[in-house]
Amino acid sequence: MYILFKSIDIIGFKSIGNAHVDLDNCGIVKIKGINNLEDKTDSNGSGKSSIFESIIWALYGKTSKGVSNVVNVHSDTGCMVTLELFIDDVKYRVSRFSSHEKFGSGLSVIKYQDEEEYDLSGRNKTDTDKILQEIIGINMDLFLSIIFLSQGFNNRITGLGPSGRKSRIESLSGISDKVEKFKSDLSNRHSMYSTKERTLSNEVSNIKGQISVTERNINDFSNKIKKCNESVIYTDEQKKLIKSKYESFKSKFDQLNTSITNINFKLRELNNDKLMKTSQLSKINSDICDLRNQIKSLECEGICPVCGSEINTDKINELQEKYTDEIDLLYNDKHEAEDRIKNLNSSIKSYSDKLNLLKSKVSEVRKSYDTYKSKYEESINDSSKELSIYQKSLDKEKVNIVNLNSDLKTKESEDESLLEKIGIIDNCSKIVTKKFRDYLLNQIIQFINSRLEEYSKLLFSDKDSVIKISDKLVISINNIEYESLSGGEERKVDLALSLTQRDLALNISGIISNIFILDEVLDNLDEVATTSALDMISSVSTEISSLFIISHNTYDIAYDNEIVIIKNQDGISEIASN
Repeated sequence: MYILFKSIDIIGFKSIGNAHVDLDNCGIVKIKGINNLEDKTDSNGSGKSSIFESIIWALYGKTSKGVSNVVNVHSDTGCMVTLELFIDDVKYRVSRFSSHEKFGSGLSVIKYQDEEEYDLSGRNKTDTDKILQEIIGINMDLFLSIIFLSQGFNNRITGLGPSGRKSRIESLSGISDKVEKFKSDLSNRHSMYSTKERTLSNEVSNIKGQISVTERNINDFSNKIKKCNESVIYTDEQKKLIKSKYESFKSKFDQLNTSITNINFKLRELNNDKLMKTSQLSKINSDICDLRNQIKSLECEGICPVCGSEINTDKINELQEKYTDEIDLLYNDKHEAEDRIKNLNSSIKSYSDKLNLLKSKVSEVRKSYDTYKSKYEESINDSSKELSIYQKSLDKEKVNIVNLNSDLKTKESEDESLLEKIGIIDNCSKIVTKKFRDYLLNQIIQFINSRLEEYSKLLFSDKDSVIKISDKLVISINNIEYESLSGGEERKVDLALSLTQRDLALNISGIISNIFILDEVLDNLDEVATTSALDMISSVSTEISSLFIISHNTYDIAYDNEIVIIKNQDGISEIASN
């Protein structure tokens, strides 16, 4: 993928007021700053870095240091950055704005193709950001690694731990994508085989079920054939006698069952009547008890049980006599109920005895009835005809079970083969997450070291000074780890690693860009080292058409262009010349 940055227009970004910068075919460009707002500074805070930080903000919505609030506090226009670029010869215009006086806050992505203009913006800023990232094809981490080296190498690979370095290399080389694609292919194949295996497993289970049913049918037909072969052949006279006996015992058996049913019905009626009379007797006893209590209350308290007022002796005697008469009547009802219950108990016992007797007779008759019923059914069956039918059915089921067993063997073999393939895929998935990834990483490290060896020859006069990265991702020069190097040596290593990352992105991932931005990354180098570094960049990065160097220092280097950023007394930075 070739990313060609064409130009950028800036309004109200950080300290910048209004600026336009061409980005393509600019050669080596020196970025100089002058701060007229603060007396004690020279170029610090003038806005040199802001020109190029706006590129990052336009693409990713934040600066190299992760700042998203970039509106110039000294301007009332708000912020808008418009970036024109080409990706694989297709032109795009990206406009990001924040608190803008006209557009507010948001993002716009326009595509130009075949002399037509297409607005690719989504429904909202979040959707548009996703669309933009898909178009760019590289994340901010990679952008800062291979295009924009910011102050102090904030995103340098040497500033990462071993796991971070591994992640960076895998991302640049596309190892993660390759491994994930391989894993995805394996997962899809695993899913396909698993679906087939589940289908086959269900088919095997279904065939086994059919075999089980068929085996039962074979056993059943075999028993019926055996029974037919063992069955007795009766004469017509014997059949008549058996039929007569059978019908006689059946009639007795049915009559007895009918009588038992009738007696059971009668017993239910008697028991229900008894239950009703028992309930009535309980009510009578309760009423007698209540009346006695009322009489007792009259004798003791002289209070009317109806109205609760005091009454005289005559009234008491009158009520006591009344209650006594009611009690007498209730006793009559009680005696009648008790007599009825007694009679019902007698009837229940009588019917129960009859029922037990009938059940005993039924038991006796059943034996003879079952015997003659079996003989009768046997006598009316045509054993020879049934035998022929059963034999044909048995032969058919035997053929069926042979076919089913053959199908089962085939399906089980296919299922076993699929399970073996699934097992192989599972093993491959385990291997790919470690061994395959390690193999690819080892190949990439070899590539990196070959490039670092070339850059070391250009950066160091000592032929023995070679930058290397070990299998454990430790960075060193002549076995001296990066953390023990001098500041100048560290900068040389960071430059070499940055160019190596560009080479990796170019050769492995196919990512090429026309610009390279060095934001104060050469300031720790002396003039000779700076010249060597720039010569190295120019000689090995032929695809770069614009090299922007932001620095506080003045180097005796042949620049093709110069951009001067001046911060005025009002706090707003402008481009003085281009």
